Amino acid sequence: MSTIAYTVYSHFLEYRFEEKHAANITSMELFGDQKQYLSVVVEEGTTDGWRSGITVSQNYLVSVDSKKRTDRLSNPYQMDEGESIMVTTYDLNTSDFTKRSFDLADRWRKANYTYQIVNVYAITYQGEDYLSIGYDEDEYSSGVVWYNLKTKAFTQYKGKGSQNSLQIFKGGYYTGIDDKLSDLNMDLRQYSLNYNFQKAKGIKDLNISTEYPQIAKRLTDGGAIYARPTMVDKATWFNTIIHWFAPKGQEVMELYTKDSETGEKTPIRSYADYEAWEKAHPESGKE
Repeated sequence: MSTIAYTVYSHFLEYRFEEKHAANITSMELFGDQKQYLSVVVEEGTTDGWRSGITVSQNYLVSVDSKKRTDRLSNPYQMDEGESIMVTTYDLNTSDFTKRSFDLADRWRKANYTYQIVNVYAITYQGEDYLSIGYDEDEYSSGVVWYNLKTKAFTQYKGKGSQNSLQIFKGGYYTGIDDKLSDLNMDLRQYSLNYNFQKAKGIKDLNISTEYPQIAKRLTDGGAIYARPTMVDKATWFNTIIHWFAPKGQEVMELYTKDSETGEKTPIRSYADYEAWEKAHPESGKE
């Protein structure tokens, strides 16, 4: 084979990769009377649009970096040689947030899984911490497998009931909380606030700035807050949010739900109020 032909052949076989990196964490702090909330700040400019690569379960913060082959010989539905899914866990029950990293793709292959991993995020299920692993079998088929962070074993998807920091915030749309938080430049989920690490604005005259001034400062710097799922239920998170972001000295935000047919407005001052409204408006209250 000539030198020119060999060079072309080698170039043809050269691996090429697309890499996605989680945001660089600069600080973490647990707060609340039971350390049920986690404040996280990342280095500015390290989020990829809406993607931070960071999720939180009951006992771990998890960040995920991926390396995927894009050369012409790669298979989009298989974990090819050279591809990796680097998972880093931070133990929330240790004083120094003990950090450990491993290649999930390597463990995936050793467990005789071959399909291409397309997403990984932390979840809590019945008090245990897992990674939810989404994969593609082919152009039309996909699936989910869980990985237990304690036992280090893969298990089949167990159905509904898992909790994760990206779940939709129940009641946010109908009560107007979503819009109010959006005006403050923050996105609210069931177990996270500002998970996309945007810089909050207009919060200096709200309760959170009085009660947790350092946490509020971190929000304005682009920090996020995560709720630990087994320690914070839906009602607690709802009631906490509408208190934190009420004007200083005001117990809760001014919120109303509206009947889509009659236009009747109902004041909402707690999650119990929202649940009562939802029960009375079963069609409107579905989310």
